[in-house]
Amino acid sequence: GDSVKVSGWEYGARAHATGGLIIVDDGIGGYYQQKPLDGKISGTNVDVTNNSFGTDCFLRLSIIPVVKPYVRAGLAFADYVETKADGYSKKTDWKGFNSYYTGFGVGFALPVPVVSLIVYGEYLYNHQIYSGKLTGNNINFGISLGL
Repeated sequence: GDSVKVSGWEYGARAHATGGLIIVDDGIGGYYQQKPLDGKISGTNVDVTNNSFGTDCFLRLSIIPVVKPYVRAGLAFADYVETKADGYSKKTDWKGFNSYYTGFGVGFALPVPVVSLIVYGEYLYNHQIYSGKLTGNNINFGISLGL
């Protein structure tokens, strides 16, 4: 099969129930993620959009006051990929438990009263299987708000 290199932005949201001890805290919850990506196959422009939702969990070192390193993983309950190119459009069926991601990151806790506000950066490795496999290396930045 053809190997295609695509690039683009991704966005999404996640929510966790959190707990923990003095040294570490953890969370488990859900996520939704969409990745509109662009690439080329044999000189033809291709748009690939990936949609997924599933479960997400993390384990974060909390003993350090400001710096919060963590590991994170997720498993898609369902996802699909839509591909478009010059007059061609194809959307896969929703597939369950077909993709996962793992990674690590670091957050920086900001001194805000009442809520927990963390600015973070992370690396995630993504893996999906359809007729072939779709893998990705993502660098994400975001804000985490804890109530």
